[in-house]
Amino acid sequence: MTPPKTRTALVIGTGALAAVLTIAAAYFAGRPQPLTLPTQGRPAVGRADAPTLVIFEDYKCPACQAFTQETLPGLEARARAGEVRLVFMHRPFLAPDSRAAAIAAECVWRTRPEAFLTFHKALYAAQGDERVPWATAPLLSRVARGAGAGGPAWPRCLNSPAAAAAVDADNAAFLRGKARYTPAFYLGGNLIVRPSVAGINRAIDQARTP
Repeated sequence: MTPPKTRTALVIGTGALAAVLTIAAAYFAGRPQPLTLPTQGRPAVGRADAPTLVIFEDYKCPACQAFTQETLPGLEARARAGEVRLVFMHRPFLAPDSRAAAIAAECVWRTRPEAFLTFHKALYAAQGDERVPWATAPLLSRVARGAGAGGPAWPRCLNSPAAAAAVDADNAAFLRGKARYTPAFYLGGNLIVRPSVAGINRAIDQARTP
């Protein structure tokens, strides 16, 4: 039989442990949890073992155009150097032709993956007023051909449900997170808040630090 003093110590020890666990649970419950994003099979540049930066965009979004033209080249260079893996995911929300543009890009990735970035940049270069339905079938076809991705497989992909389902899955993944704008950036599942160029690069550097 356990002596009374030892029993008291055990009770106190158990109570202290319970208190610690309660405090720890409250602490972790209050911390933002990383968002699990389905990046497998998505358009990507860089080594698979590098820190993953997920970029959500809408091809009709002017801020996304600015990011692609001004900031993406530097990040792409880091991806080519093996420092980060860039994963592009769709968040078409501005208009119906936002979704058409996303499906077109998805089909470039599925039929000519090496042409994806060329198409991606060219479509942003062709961006019109976000209030006007400029991402028409003729324009998308012209940009795809210019990127070297307008062969017979591309239009067949446009008419299949798979590309549209992938775009919708990306959009659903975005809505599970806390971002309410585009472009939005997740590194290791964590949203980069107020993503300046310096802030994005700093987050990548921190993720690379052992």
